[in-house]
Amino acid sequence: MSPADAAAEVNKHQVEMLDAARAHADLVRWRAFTAGIEALTDEGSRAVLTDVRDLFGLTAINDDLAWFLLSGMISTQRGRQIDNDLRRLLWRLRPHVLDLVAAFDVRPGHVRAPIALGGEQERQDEAAAYFRAQRASSTAPVSEKTLRDQAKKARRAASAASGGAR
Repeated sequence: MSPADAAAEVNKHQVEMLDAARAHADLVRWRAFTAGIEALTDEGSRAVLTDVRDLFGLTAINDDLAWFLLSGMISTQRGRQIDNDLRRLLWRLRPHVLDLVAAFDVRPGHVRAPIALGGEQERQDEAAAYFRAQRASSTAPVSEKTLRDQAKKARRAASAASGGAR
């Protein structure tokens, strides 16, 4: 196979390759987390971290649920149950949240980052208001789509006026 053909094949299957790499990385994380849990002697910590691991695994499955269903890897009934299982795990982990934040060294700057506090939504709302005001004024640039639609209407009107049908 020539290098050009090989490059074309890679490009053709790039999305699948990236999905496979992400799935492999998830599996490596799962196995490492499981090994870490098995090394624990404290049963309370083991139970909480098992729930965290299960939350990670179910979230990964839920993110690619369509693939699991279409591949026959999971039944439709089980696929419907995943959301309930995720909610159940989150509810069980709720009393341990502050301990988990401390254990994973999540700092206040991460928890209180502008994006976590609604800063991004505020920015998005501000940008939307700006563009609404700009469109309402005469200073907004005319979109290419609007220009194409106007030209198309003008051609149709000219064709109709000359008696020609399209």
